[in-house]
Amino acid sequence: MKQSLRDIMLAVLTIALLGIAAPLIFLPMIAGFLGFNWFKGLQGFSVGVGGGVIPVPILKTPDSYTIIGFLASSMLLATYIILRRGAVERALIRRQLSDTIAILSSYARTGIPIAVALERASEAVEMPMKMYLYRYAKLLQLGYDPFEGFDEVFASAPREVRVVLSALPVAAVSGGRVADVLTQAEKFSFQLARLEDLRRARLESYKGILLLAVIAYIATAIVINVLISYLAKLGAGTPILKGAIDLAYSYSLYYISAVIVSVVSSVAISRVIYGETVYAFKYSSVLIALTSLAFAIAFAIT
Repeated sequence: MKQSLRDIMLAVLTIALLGIAAPLIFLPMIAGFLGFNWFKGLQGFSVGVGGGVIPVPILKTPDSYTIIGFLASSMLLATYIILRRGAVERALIRRQLSDTIAILSSYARTGIPIAVALERASEAVEMPMKMYLYRYAKLLQLGYDPFEGFDEVFASAPREVRVVLSALPVAAVSGGRVADVLTQAEKFSFQLARLEDLRRARLESYKGILLLAVIAYIATAIVINVLISYLAKLGAGTPILKGAIDLAYSYSLYYISAVIVSVVSSVAISRVIYGETVYAFKYSSVLIALTSLAFAIAFAIT
């Protein structure tokens, strides 16, 4: 699959604006305009390493959250922009499946050879299904084995599309029963489309619940750290609490855990609902950006 220059330029622009300009220029400018001295850009960046059994990066300033978080978010979003074309094409070919089988079945009932039916059907459908049908028709006309030709042409097609269209090589070697084979494939494709619509409709509600759960975790983590900061201020003169609370360390731990939860949830949404991994980059990008901004503001005001 050729990657368009437009997608590459858009990905580079995303990193430049979201990953660099936003935390270094836009956020300090907006905060200053609103009268808050929360962000200082690159001058405010400060990261250390915490002790313990497992070394943990400690983000010591609000700018550390925004610079790291927005840069990671921009890279994830740029990756999604570059990879999304394949996902869009696979989704489109899934939607074209039912109409394609119906067209092939109608041509087969007229008694024309399967290779001719494929070529005529390729003229009636849009890309990307058009390319698959045309290539397979040409291979059959050149005398290729129907099963080997099918594997070669449809190797990159989604699994459910290959399952339904696997009726094509069967029809090609079935003699005079081409129409019967494709009619059964048409019925199966119709039922498969209905089941997919029902599954997607049921899972859409779970996507919202999962996203709300991630947001709730982020909000809870911030509230806990705000309470810890007040506790530290109240016990500043208490020998027991003095020096026992490291607010930057606590914020960093909760931030890292929130990022991990966001990524895992994004992968779950992408795989379960869409059947694609690429959408995880988009959801992770949005959630990490929001998480970083929320933690940065909370750290600044405490």
